[in-house]
Amino acid sequence: MENLPIKMVGNGSHKSAEVILREYFTDVSGLSPLSLEAKGYDLKLFLNYFERTNGHLNLATWLPLDTARFRGELIKEQYAPASINRIMATLRHFGTFGRDAGHWQINPCKGVRDLGLPELMPRAVSDVDLHRLRKASELLCMNRKRKYDQSLRNRALFETLNSSGLRISEVLGLRLEQFQQNKKFQGVLCKGSRVRNVLIAQSAADLIREYIATSRVPGSAYVFTNRYGGRISRNSIARALNRLATIASSRDHSVRVTPHMLRHAFGTRVRKIKDAPATAKMLGHKDLRYVERYATTTLAEQEEIIEAIS
Repeated sequence: MENLPIKMVGNGSHKSAEVILREYFTDVSGLSPLSLEAKGYDLKLFLNYFERTNGHLNLATWLPLDTARFRGELIKEQYAPASINRIMATLRHFGTFGRDAGHWQINPCKGVRDLGLPELMPRAVSDVDLHRLRKASELLCMNRKRKYDQSLRNRALFETLNSSGLRISEVLGLRLEQFQQNKKFQGVLCKGSRVRNVLIAQSAADLIREYIATSRVPGSAYVFTNRYGGRISRNSIARALNRLATIASSRDHSVRVTPHMLRHAFGTRVRKIKDAPATAKMLGHKDLRYVERYATTTLAEQEEIIEAIS
């Protein structure tokens, strides 16, 4: 199982399981490394369970009974409900792949439902914290002295995340030729190997143009570069946002921000203005289930509603 996210378990006597897994991970090879790692973890858990329970790894005998009992084992081992649902989603995808490829005759996850979860709140940056962060970003830019000072890059990066809802992996992959002068990135590679055009705010587009013209370190085809001209890393983005959060914080209020919190804030704003399909489209989701949380009011908003109607 070289170059696959998981290794075969057991004595390897059932080569068919190895063949199926190799075919599956070839089929999903376009996913991000983190997604492949998660799928590998989920399938390793299930395969260990399947062999331990059945005494073999002949996946042609995989039935919904196995999947339901595996879910029960995860519950007994006190996995978080959200983690169990994620593992079940991996198994459904793998099960559907194997059925369609003719490795087994029935859907081995049929009738095995997700666990009920409490209503999710959007993990978004608050409006006040967003104001503080944008102000900190602008003040840092005003004080820059060197040509290749990274403060303008960080401000352009922050405003791109804030006004587009892009995932961090999608921002990392933005290339110069994709940036259009009319506030748009053309042909952005998104999760699930989908490609879409992404609009950004005029203010973000103006900052990107200024950054490219005055502060971007040349050396690669990517929009956001490090001090050596290479593509910026996840850690660099995290450090830049953490610095902004530190400056935006006060003695009695700590500001926290991540790229995904900015994505959630964007989704929440869109959902308040438009419907779920529009929110899903602008966030790059195929399934409307993923945008339900953006319609959820915060706890403070719920308390305000209760007080207003009482």
